[in-house]
Amino acid sequence: MGGWLGIALLALLPSGPAFAFESPDEVSAANPLKCGAPDDYSGSSEWVSNFSISDKRQPVGPVFQQTRSNVLDRRVALLQSVLTDKSVYASAIDGVFGSQTASAVKSFQSTYGMPVDGTVGMQTGSALGLPFWQANKARSLAPPFRDDAKYPEATEFNFRSLVGIGNFFSSLPDADYSSSNALTRRALRTNNPGAINISKWQRDSMRGYVGCTLPDRYGNQTAIYETPEYGVAAWGFLLRKIYFHGNKSKVTVGDIVDKYRGDNSRDPYIDGYKKYSDGKLVEDYEVDLYSNRELAMLAIAAYSHELGSWYPLTDKQLLAGFSITDDYIDSGVNDEVIVSSEEMNPDLYVKHPDSEGPARSTGLTAAQLRTADAKVQAGLQELLDAEDGPPGAIATLYRDGRMTVLTAGRADVISGEALGVDQYMRIASISKAFNGAIALHLVQKGRLGLDDTIGQHLPDLPAAWSAVTVRQMLNHTSGLPDYLQSKGLAEQVATNPQGYVQPIEIIGWVRNDPLEFTPGTQYTYSNTDNVVVGLIAEAVTGMPYGTLLKNIAFGPAALARTSFPTRDIALPGPAIHGYVVAPGSEPKDVTTFVSPSGAWASGAIVSTPDDLSMFIRADLGLKFFGAAEQIEQMKFVAGNSSPPGPGTNEAGLGLFRYTTPCGVVYGHTGSFPGYTQWAASTADGTRSVTTTLNIAEPAGALLDRLREVQAQAVCALLGH
Repeated sequence: MGGWLGIALLALLPSGPAFAFESPDEVSAANPLKCGAPDDYSGSSEWVSNFSISDKRQPVGPVFQQTRSNVLDRRVALLQSVLTDKSVYASAIDGVFGSQTASAVKSFQSTYGMPVDGTVGMQTGSALGLPFWQANKARSLAPPFRDDAKYPEATEFNFRSLVGIGNFFSSLPDADYSSSNALTRRALRTNNPGAINISKWQRDSMRGYVGCTLPDRYGNQTAIYETPEYGVAAWGFLLRKIYFHGNKSKVTVGDIVDKYRGDNSRDPYIDGYKKYSDGKLVEDYEVDLYSNRELAMLAIAAYSHELGSWYPLTDKQLLAGFSITDDYIDSGVNDEVIVSSEEMNPDLYVKHPDSEGPARSTGLTAAQLRTADAKVQAGLQELLDAEDGPPGAIATLYRDGRMTVLTAGRADVISGEALGVDQYMRIASISKAFNGAIALHLVQKGRLGLDDTIGQHLPDLPAAWSAVTVRQMLNHTSGLPDYLQSKGLAEQVATNPQGYVQPIEIIGWVRNDPLEFTPGTQYTYSNTDNVVVGLIAEAVTGMPYGTLLKNIAFGPAALARTSFPTRDIALPGPAIHGYVVAPGSEPKDVTTFVSPSGAWASGAIVSTPDDLSMFIRADLGLKFFGAAEQIEQMKFVAGNSSPPGPGTNEAGLGLFRYTTPCGVVYGHTGSFPGYTQWAASTADGTRSVTTTLNIAEPAGALLDRLREVQAQAVCALLGH
């Protein structure tokens, strides 16, 4: 067993290096979880500031820099559609503040000369690409929602700005901490489609707590009580580090309610969470404080409970908000929204657990869909139960705008943490699909030709390689020797597995080896192919490969949790740990056994199951290149990916075609010490499937069973 599996097995040898578990870095650039209150809201929305939680706690330190929402674009658009289509803003809204703020309302009216029934027209600019409300749509607002002297009719507000609309209570003469705090919370929750611009007095009173926001289920930016939310990741940080003092990773719904609410309104909130989460968030339900998805569901259920008495919303509409969040919440950022007409139908996203009606466009009833998913779930468990099975497995199915997540086992055998879609992992050779996307993008831009040769762009490489084309390397018909089988790599792993390796060193391991065959005459999977394509991409652009990944793939596909850390061995947290499993022995953690630099463009990318799902849909959905390039991408030759994927495998340019009994999907597999990966999409980029095992490349019966599970996942994906 050669390749990465053999390398990973070296970790089991007694002479191998020892490895220490590294805690997640919660303040890394890739995981900016905290935010504070800036000293000056009048300028740029980009800022970094400190904030302290109380007189007894130290500031947490430069904490945050972000200018865009951390909520997935489609969720925002769909939430808008639920409200816009139902015209819930057509009715007059008054009495929102309640009797306890009557004096503040009168003071505001008197100060600004607003009539009691003042109506202020409102128009926002755009919310991640779509109108937040219909242009020029007037809303009847109970004062003091709007200061029409500062914000005249049809003023445009920017959803992404931290300056935003601001609050309007800075000069209230009778404001004290409690009443102003409550007033601000409700106003922001109700009306603010931008972020917060609070007064210096208010900021000082709350000691920086209202510095960031969490978009509520309407898409409005909202402060959840006293917490500085800017996306669910920020809330998760506060819950973990502040409210629960860093000693819990999971807490019950009841515990969270107790922290926020106290005894006076505990029961209504417990009931509200249960009702507006479709029965999921009961009092003893344990919320994973590292899961953006669960944190967002909790927030949405809370808003549904509170706002249900203020707006003319039906239970169906409130449940729609929960249902959408359940499947769309993410920490990614994106400026563009692409939503089909089908997805804009809010009825599509209302959960009916007992319904046997059609399950969207899969062709299956809801019961049949659950049965298909259950087969995949059972298959994952069978993989774990095998003698040489992995500690954990996860599969994602993205169908008709909704993601289903199926898991078994553990992401970390020490902590017992379950696998999740937002956990970091090494995606191994799926990195080659990114490499193909970069090459095809450069072809579209006229910077590169598929029939360009190595000799044209890298004349210093061996003369025997000079006639090999970019096309031949992308579909593995180049004949280049595979460095993964080289003595040079074996020596590197044996002597300095965590040492940084430059791409040209990788080439050096095989530059004196002969070609395996005449280029273009056979198929043989070679990792060297993608290293050379990466070097060519650098040569024709003058940019580092990591920069090309960010500009061409990570950014356009909104892959906020995807990176190319060739020099950094540790994974960000939370992570899916990688293992080697030997029958009769405990799993050996090889997450940091070998430097990813030894894989470079052929396999060094770190991502999450959720990001991987988004990437493969973007790759097939023409996000990176045009239709002409996709025609070339889809010219296939016979040949298995490595490891083989389900069904019959054929190699295209940077991806494979997998023909299974239930249909055809396109994607890539991958194997790296501790990880076995697969991601695939339908040809139109609308549906995707991913599977992850946290062991190195399986073999024999385990590989056969994995391919069967993957084929079953295709059946569930396509509705068979």
